[in-house]
Amino acid sequence: MTHRRRLSEGCPRFRWTRSILLLLAAWLGVWNCVAEPDSVVLFLKNGDRITGELVSQNERRVIVRSPVVGRVTIPRDRLDRMEPLVRPPPPNTASAPTNAAPKVAPAAMRAPPAAALATSNTNTPVTRHLLPSWVSGIWTNWHGNVQAGLNLGVGTTDRSTMYVNGSASKKWGRTDTIFTYNAAYGEANGVQNANQMAGTGRAEVEISPNRRTFAYASGAAGYDVIRKIDLEYLGGGGVGYKFIDRPKRVLAGELGIQYQSFNYSTSEDQTTVAVRFGESFTTSIDKLSITQRLGFTPGIGDLSNYQVNLYLTLSYPLFKPLTLNLNIIDQYLSKPAAGVQNNDLQIQTTLGVTF
Repeated sequence: MTHRRRLSEGCPRFRWTRSILLLLAAWLGVWNCVAEPDSVVLFLKNGDRITGELVSQNERRVIVRSPVVGRVTIPRDRLDRMEPLVRPPPPNTASAPTNAAPKVAPAAMRAPPAAALATSNTNTPVTRHLLPSWVSGIWTNWHGNVQAGLNLGVGTTDRSTMYVNGSASKKWGRTDTIFTYNAAYGEANGVQNANQMAGTGRAEVEISPNRRTFAYASGAAGYDVIRKIDLEYLGGGGVGYKFIDRPKRVLAGELGIQYQSFNYSTSEDQTTVAVRFGESFTTSIDKLSITQRLGFTPGIGDLSNYQVNLYLTLSYPLFKPLTLNLNIIDQYLSKPAAGVQNNDLQIQTTLGVTF
């Protein structure tokens, strides 16, 4: 032991060499971590896949940077699993020694002449990407639900009412986009008791670092024959704040300005600019999903001219992808068309297909 210690103490060059090698190994390890970020594949519960570089992750969400759509945030409740991206090994480009004789491939493995390739590929279809990658990314990662319901009654009163509802949403970085559609048609003893259709579009952009504050823009259009509305359209925007922002529970409040117009068949048309107070709440209890939205829009010039809209949806999965849904729609107009009641309440039971 004494002899070895003296040898090491008498060889300072050995200590310097060992220190340099350790520093070089540590530097290379840090460089690999910085230069090559983790590439992962996200498998979503709806069957979609997203490939990109892992930016960050926590118990609520996973953030990746995709070469197609950019920065994408995926909530944990939509994620099935995450796996590292397996890259193919690089081709062996080591050249043979200069003095080695070139290897000649057998006749069966030699490449065919150029003329033969031109002849054989004449009828082969060529796939071309006509749209840039950022445009093609718009059509991916949409989620939604299509519902249909039918109420029938035969007896003293023969009645039938058909409902069709649909929604589609997409999360793209800090932007949320959602479109909805609903229609209803029904008769009782040959007399119409439902004939309406409406569609909405909405976009939200998270504008704060903690993603709780957002700006929104929305628009809608439709008609309702029973309520004497030949055409209704509105548009507006504002800001909102998420008071609760959890993977399975979100509560938000909104404040904005809304332009709305009603073309009545039995009264004069109404056009107003209103202040909009909104509230939305979504939660999940076991397998049951609950979505609730409330809007109150009093006119700026006439506070007695206002509108209240309440939407409540309960959805329960029967088996993938079929869902059982209960929809409650309540709309109140302070100044409706002549001969029409102020309040209109609809209760719908539908079957839906989730995508």
